[in-house]
Amino acid sequence: MPTSNQLLISEKIRQAPNYHLAENLDKELPIIEENVTKSEYLDALAEISAIQIFKDIPGIKKTKISIGLDNFLEVWQLIPNRVLLKEDLQLLEQDKERVEAITAQLMQCCECYLSSEIFDNKLDVQSWQDVSQVVEHHKYDFEFLNIDYSFPETLPLSDHMLEATACYNISLIATRPFNGGYIEDDYNSLYNFSIEARLKSNRPLA
Repeated sequence: MPTSNQLLISEKIRQAPNYHLAENLDKELPIIEENVTKSEYLDALAEISAIQIFKDIPGIKKTKISIGLDNFLEVWQLIPNRVLLKEDLQLLEQDKERVEAITAQLMQCCECYLSSEIFDNKLDVQSWQDVSQVVEHHKYDFEFLNIDYSFPETLPLSDHMLEATACYNISLIATRPFNGGYIEDDYNSLYNFSIEARLKSNRPLA
């Protein structure tokens, strides 16, 4: 089982590309209420998308993700309750090769599982090549990867040690047009391929 306090991610792929629309990220947008129906949600999202397109407000943000010991890498992440602009999607597609390389290196250091609603159980995967073979078999054409990071959870390993588990959740995203922008393709929602990459490290009890 992989155990490390530091992920070995190449320096040359840690920095995300700059984006000229990022300066508009904090412009105000309406908030979608919780517990709405799907129809109500899409109506609210249509209103938001119109504002995004008119004011060039992106649907992605640059985020720093921990790779241990005060080291970070940068990724562009989807922002909930926003659409992707055409320019957002172009940036994500241009950055796809770099993010795939990050994913491949993460998978070398972590315990990894591939999930989808078409599987009865998670698949144990050892490499990005394993994932690519499954995705190609199901003819799933994704446009980019979205990486989220869950902060470490700690469990007692012994009287003197704690086991900390950090998790990288990597979604393979396909989109569809929506009101002048793009959203995740919910017409093919049975796929929803995602990788769960868990990194475990041992720490002494304080």
